Amino acid sequence: MSTHRTSCYLLIILTIIIAVLLSLIAFPLEYPNLVPSFLPVVILFWAIVEPQKVNVGVAWLSGLILDFAFGSTLGIHAASTAFMVWGLVTFFENIRFYSFLQKSIVVISINVLGQFLLFWTEHIFGTVTIEYNVLLSSLATAIIWPICYGILNAIYSFFCPIHREEDY
Repeated sequence: MSTHRTSCYLLIILTIIIAVLLSLIAFPLEYPNLVPSFLPVVILFWAIVEPQKVNVGVAWLSGLILDFAFGSTLGIHAASTAFMVWGLVTFFENIRFYSFLQKSIVVISINVLGQFLLFWTEHIFGTVTIEYNVLLSSLATAIIWPICYGILNAIYSFFCPIHREEDY
């Protein structure tokens, strides 16, 4: 494995770990549901940029880590995150060729569906940890998406420059 591919894998793992840690931080907000979902943003970015490296399995494992960290019912965040990546990969195969505005609309829509799935499954299992204003988290995620996309894209282009054929 070349150093280029190794650095890309390490970058993906590092950003997922940072996203999980950011998800655990208790933000001192008046509205506790206004906290953005950092892990889906990072996972969806990598599913757009590196779909051969970040897929539904990686999303599922990342969601399981979040389940363990939050102490929630096992598999709830995993299913929600995997659903988001599955929807992105299945219905928007060529999303990497979309404009930034189109990518934003798709990611925000998928995040709203994923948050609703998370909310719904928590209600089914009877362990509700969020309130009925579930869309506030999606609104906060929509606000941070352009910022995270810009930061992650800059980091990605620095550490993983354009792929060359001999790297594969």
